[in-house]
Amino acid sequence: MDPTEKIKELESKMTTLEASLTLKEQEIENLKAEILKLKGEMQALTTENDRIIAEKKETDKELTITKANAQEEKDQAAAEKIVSDIMASATVSETFHDKIRGQFVDRKTGKLNTGGYKDAQGIFDTVAFETAFKAEVVDWEGKIVASSGPGPSKPKDELEADASLYSSENESLLAPYKKENK
Repeated sequence: MDPTEKIKELESKMTTLEASLTLKEQEIENLKAEILKLKGEMQALTTENDRIIAEKKETDKELTITKANAQEEKDQAAAEKIVSDIMASATVSETFHDKIRGQFVDRKTGKLNTGGYKDAQGIFDTVAFETAFKAEVVDWEGKIVASSGPGPSKPKDELEADASLYSSENESLLAPYKKENK
């Protein structure tokens, strides 16, 4: 092979290689652009995923609160029924019912305090609440004379002591008049 032909052949190969190199460089640029596009899509998907996770956490939180509120309403209804049933059979005057009930009311919420009567699992213990409320009513019944009307109230033992005192005082005051009438 003649050197000029060899040069032409090499020039031709070089042109082909240059063209091939240009194509490969273009492919590399296209792949870089594709990588950037996919990174952008991946970032958008990551952002969307983070938003969905945050939204799910908020929804779960709201659901937990809703369940807790529903349970609190159920506990309140049970407590109100217990109070109502016990007060219906109580011998203490109705004028004291709100005062007795008030011993079990949370001052902040105005609702019956069921929180102090939850078991280890956080479930409202109706038996403990009922026992405590009955004990409170019995205590009030022991201190207050059951009457249907308003008026001062004293413990039963004080009223009985007063009655016997008044009775003996009345007897001593009436004694002079009783002798004269005989």
